[in-house]
Amino acid sequence: MAAPFGLGDAERYFAIYIPGEAMEPRFRAGERVILDRIKPASINADVVVQLREDSGRSLWTIGRLSARNRSLIELMQYRDRVTSSIPHNKIKQIFPIIGMVDDDA
Repeated sequence: MAAPFGLGDAERYFAIYIPGEAMEPRFRAGERVILDRIKPASINADVVVQLREDSGRSLWTIGRLSARNRSLIELMQYRDRVTSSIPHNKIKQIFPIIGMVDDDA
């Protein structure tokens, strides 16, 4: 997939499909969002969080970053307004969502 809106640095930007309905109506299942590997995620940003997993599986979650301190982050899902606390030692990376890929692109 070519990088949208002139983003040519494939090492920095990548796109993923939204896997489920937890972020509706903000993002719908099957939509594609663009993530930035370098830009830090700010409070109230939509983010994708890659979790640490000892079994070798890749676990991900998506939400709005509502708080952060030295020990954990808080992530809110839009659909049910559920907020979860994730300890830093369970987080591998946090990627801010910086855009969407239009189906016409």
